[in-house]
Amino acid sequence: MRDQIPLGRNRGRSSANKQEDRKELVEKLNLKNGMDFDRMFTSEMDSKHDNTIDKLERALKTFQGKDVANYISTQLPHLKRHREVAVSVERSRSGQSTPTLPR
Repeated sequence: MRDQIPLGRNRGRSSANKQEDRKELVEKLNLKNGMDFDRMFTSEMDSKHDNTIDKLERALKTFQGKDVANYISTQLPHLKRHREVAVSVERSRSGQSTPTLPR
């Protein structure tokens, strides 16, 4: 999402803390191979997608600015679809049945 609006940029953890978290994740992923890597990566991305979707849905209810609300409304379906595809791929890799994804 290149056209992201920096929503709540100064809320919560600092950029330095988030960078450190990313660095730690990369280091952990570098220790994994094959399916162990896939499982850990997918789990992390699942969690990040859920967190982002949740934040945007909450923001949509609280932001007063029309432009921000419109932006969130247009981006949420794309983010949800992206997450659905990622979950579908992981399920197919693990042998679970894959649901038909909406278009």
